[in-house]
Amino acid sequence: MISSFIILKNFRSQGTIGLVVFIFCHSLWAITGKVYKMGSQQKDQLFSISSETKIENDNEVFTMRFFDMKGVLAVEESAYFKNDVIYKYTVDYKRRNQKGTIEVKDKKIFFEYTKDGEISKGSESLEDNFVVGLSVKRYLQKNWQDLTQGKSIKVRLGVVDRKETVGFSFFREKKKETDANIMVVKMKPSSWVISALVAPLYFYFDLRTKDLVKLIGRTKPKIQESGQWKDLDAETVYDTPLSQPSTSQK
Repeated sequence: MISSFIILKNFRSQGTIGLVVFIFCHSLWAITGKVYKMGSQQKDQLFSISSETKIENDNEVFTMRFFDMKGVLAVEESAYFKNDVIYKYTVDYKRRNQKGTIEVKDKKIFFEYTKDGEISKGSESLEDNFVVGLSVKRYLQKNWQDLTQGKSIKVRLGVVDRKETVGFSFFREKKKETDANIMVVKMKPSSWVISALVAPLYFYFDLRTKDLVKLIGRTKPKIQESGQWKDLDAETVYDTPLSQPSTSQK
């Protein structure tokens, strides 16, 4: 299993876009990972990651947790699948007292976000390439051949705090590859306006196993500086093999 995350600064407001990617196993399975300060050569750890998957019949629930170095839970989120299709996502930012839900019903996507005790909602039509952060990894796996051949994979990512989906593209970035066994995939917004304001995210995949081994870019938890919560760019490394099968692979 894996976790990876991007936050895209909202150029219209103070919202953020979050991305988390996961691989799921067919039984309860905990995984671990570490989030390091960018440029620290993996010496300055900021967060640890644990996660688990529970599968019963055709239903699957994946939960991922980020802990700070004092062991305090910073973020907890879950993805719900039926027959390998995402139908619900929840996230709880424990330290910031914010939480949100995305739910798919009757070919529509429903968003709900709570901030400072106030609830806001939104909805839009469902598209075939809809994903949440926790389902991106398996979506890329389903399009693995196109990805390895350099083709662009487009998605509509559900962004809970914006209460809408946002277009993103994934494509291979060969010029960053220095190991023949590692494929680097770049993630960037489809909109050139947002792309001009947001640094891309880079996923490092093992071509032999399709495992995600490292992530460079914006991570899920924020850090507090001078009393303010700020976005964090970091290096995330996964300690556990990340090629466990999803329900569709059993």
